[in-house]
Amino acid sequence: MQPGRNQITGFKMLQPAAELERAMELLAHIDDAEYVDDYIRFTNWFEWDQDVPGAFYLWIVKHLFVHNELITGRLTVPTPTGPATVDLARIRCPIFLLAGRRDHITPPEQVWALADHVSTPTTTISRRLIDAGHLGLFMGTAALRDHWSAVFADLAALPIG
Repeated sequence: MQPGRNQITGFKMLQPAAELERAMELLAHIDDAEYVDDYIRFTNWFEWDQDVPGAFYLWIVKHLFVHNELITGRLTVPTPTGPATVDLARIRCPIFLLAGRRDHITPPEQVWALADHVSTPTTTISRRLIDAGHLGLFMGTAALRDHWSAVFADLAALPIG
């Protein structure tokens, strides 16, 4: 078993100064009830750990990180009809790539690299770079209000069929 608590600690240790900065920001806003409530809600969400079965964790590390099988076209996954190879080149639909300038988990270059492995025409690949870190990219107020809403508007404008 890979304890979820270890995963959280590992993410925090990637940028230990950021943890100190978060604590200092909390102290600077300790009299702001809304800030404190938001801090508590975020912390409770972020630190809600989930254990990962050891065999699955090792499978992910081996196949996705060590051997990079998704990108090399060698990733095989079980399906109801038997094993199937994941082929990113079969993706031909429009792609919307959103990357965070300060994302230390999945940096923009890694996000953009998907475009090199799909068959989507370059004219239908959208790239947006925003000033956010990894979590801010998915949960930040500005990201949700200004960037994800634009992605969804572009998605909704696509012709159906």
